[in-house]
Amino acid sequence: MNKRRDLSVKEKLDVLKKYDELPKMSQRQAACKLNLSQSLLGRMLKSRQEIEGNALENVNSNRKRKRAGKEEEVEEALEQWFIKVREKDARVTGPLLRQKSRRSREKNGALPEHTYAFKNEKTRGTITSKERLTILCCASMDGEKRKLLAIGKSKDPRCFKGVKNLPVDYLQTVMHG
Repeated sequence: MNKRRDLSVKEKLDVLKKYDELPKMSQRQAACKLNLSQSLLGRMLKSRQEIEGNALENVNSNRKRKRAGKEEEVEEALEQWFIKVREKDARVTGPLLRQKSRRSREKNGALPEHTYAFKNEKTRGTITSKERLTILCCASMDGEKRKLLAIGKSKDPRCFKGVKNLPVDYLQTVMHG
């Protein structure tokens, strides 16, 4: 069984050009000559216009898969805004990008169905955050500092998976009835 191969936009274009140069033959024979599976060649021929369009739009030619967000209109508006801002050589930070995304979603009515909220906040369609972490900091008047102590709900939190040394001590909270 052949291992799955993901081709970049550039590689797909090269394959399509080579396919056009082959003498008339069956798709199976052509796939064999091009060292591809017949199904991959068939998918490429079906999506030929999209592949060539991506190349003309200067899409990253090394990209292998197109990843679209859940809200394509918001993504498009955000990308256009980002391009304009960067043309002015302005800095764009993560929080600024999230704020712009939120405003764009509100303007387009693309608000998510679920959201996180504070424990005492009453809103429709919310999920209460269950993340809990307590940090204990100790220092003496002489300036002697102790190692931080983190206390959480999980015995082995996923965020610590694969971590050999922590700059803090970690304990699991003991919950009582």
